[in-house]
Amino acid sequence: MRKRNRAYKKAKSRNLISDWKKFKELRNEVIDLVREAKRQYLINLHNSLVDKSIPPGKWWRIAKSVCKFKNKESQNSPIKVNGEILIHPIEKATAINDYFCSISRFDTEPQLPNVPPLAPYELSDIVITEQDVIDHFQILNINKPAGPDKLPPKFLKAIFPSLVTPLTFIFNKSLQSGTVPSDWKLANVSAIYKGKGDQDNVSNYRPISVTNCFSKILEKIIFKYLHNYIHDHAILTDQQSGFRNKDSTIKSVTFII
Repeated sequence: MRKRNRAYKKAKSRNLISDWKKFKELRNEVIDLVREAKRQYLINLHNSLVDKSIPPGKWWRIAKSVCKFKNKESQNSPIKVNGEILIHPIEKATAINDYFCSISRFDTEPQLPNVPPLAPYELSDIVITEQDVIDHFQILNINKPAGPDKLPPKFLKAIFPSLVTPLTFIFNKSLQSGTVPSDWKLANVSAIYKGKGDQDNVSNYRPISVTNCFSKILEKIIFKYLHNYIHDHAILTDQQSGFRNKDSTIKSVTFII
């Protein structure tokens, strides 16, 4: 890196083609070395976390360094409820939670319409393979936050080869039994300001839920099978544009015109 920096200063001061060429060669070499160092770091991290002989204290130090467990204090503004100003984080959280619950509760169970079968096809039992789990771990976004289990995607992606087999078994058991682990139903709910209106009004906030990484992977795998089933049997009309990949409402507008 020092050679690269010196080459940059030299090229900038002299502005010769040969100097800029030398700088670019050193710059590319540094980029390759940094990428290789990151790759080796992840490999060593995985080997350390799956090593059964590693002392528990050292294992937890490595895990905490990756997970970055920290207690963060809320910096949100006070909340006003019925003329009373709430400042304490627990009071604010309770007030916002009560509001979110009030707008998402049904007094009566909604009546669902009787929809006739759209196709003479039945979706057979979904059997999740280990490759399904591997594929979704490989595209896992490590920049996403951790859920209630406090296991961030970056940590899970580093050790995912050891998780593939047990997770595949759990996913299939969940589908066979028609139940989901209770911990996977939990979520960290954050109140996000909508960007307009008074910040002390609870109605100007919307909830954002962060669930556990494992439940997200299961949802995405099931979605893949459902999407392929609907697409292969042409169940949706061509005029259905919402929530479809590489499609938009522009197609519907052109159809109407």
